[in-house]
Amino acid sequence: MENFIRINVWLGILCLCFPANSFPLHLEDSNIDVIRGDVKCEPDSKFYTPANVRDDHHCIIAALECVAAELKTVRRECEDPEDVIGLAEEFLTHTIQKLKNGVKIEQSNSTECSTCESWPEKPLTNFLDATESLLQQVQSGAIPSAEGS
Repeated sequence: MENFIRINVWLGILCLCFPANSFPLHLEDSNIDVIRGDVKCEPDSKFYTPANVRDDHHCIIAALECVAAELKTVRRECEDPEDVIGLAEEFLTHTIQKLKNGVKIEQSNSTECSTCESWPEKPLTNFLDATESLLQQVQSGAIPSAEGS
């Protein structure tokens, strides 16, 4: 019984000292630079590119979800011999989940967020530049907290 109590105390301490949302976002893990070098698309390939994303927690999440969906299109339409797009998709999934932690769905006012289809269609290079800019905004902590939304 004494060991059981001791184990529970240590588990409680570990849970308090290591919150689940404490992992930093490292932009280089997004694989954008690798995609620029390794993925080849047809010259006329165009992708919905993030533009005019509202500086709001829910709109940023919605924009990242659009980027993740558009990466699936990039994967279908372009040559990706090393599957670097798959790593970028995993990174985005992790980032989106991290941002969603603690956000109440009913707080979202997604009607004010721009839709993916309203974004301009641009070549892969421009899509990657805009995606990188959006991720830098997330990394810098420039997104307002979910509670303030």
